[in-house]
Amino acid sequence: MDSGVYSQRDGASISDANGECALYDLMKVNKYRLRLIHVRYSLKSRGVGGTLRKSAEKLGVLSPRRNVPAPVREDEVLGLMPGEWVIVKSAEEIRETLDDSDRNRGLYFMPEMWKFCGQRYQLLKRMNRLLVESTGQVRNIKNTVLLDGTYCDGASNGGCDAACHHMWREVWLRRADAQGAEAAPEGD
Repeated sequence: MDSGVYSQRDGASISDANGECALYDLMKVNKYRLRLIHVRYSLKSRGVGGTLRKSAEKLGVLSPRRNVPAPVREDEVLGLMPGEWVIVKSAEEIRETLDDSDRNRGLYFMPEMWKFCGQRYQLLKRMNRLLVESTGQVRNIKNTVLLDGTYCDGASNGGCDAACHHMWREVWLRRADAQGAEAAPEGD
């Protein structure tokens, strides 16, 4: 008995000869489309070689790479707390902590962040988790803070005007003097 909710159009039936509904067919198409989106993202972020390697790892042809973390520097963990005053290190000191792609343990030092070098800011909050917007994945993050007044102006991101806080690794910062913290002006 047909309730009229799923009426047949143009002679098409709701289910095919195997008894599978048309919605199932649409879901299969969307599943393949979603896979295609993942492959495009992988090509964009990993390149052809990285995408092929990742596919081979998933198929069991290659063993997965083991990420060996870089040794921890003694100034990498400061244990900063909200309200503390910090000074962003000089550009030379920060460059020593970055790899060839301007990253420290995967966190990108954005071109807009160079203008904050040598200035003093108050710590707004510690970062413990991060949402990767491109994948929707939530990741744990260590030794990373947000500083009050350090916003992204979008200059290197196609003019984005979201004004997000920059994320700062503690290795890029040093504690400000307790005596001079109140007297010195905050950076722009």
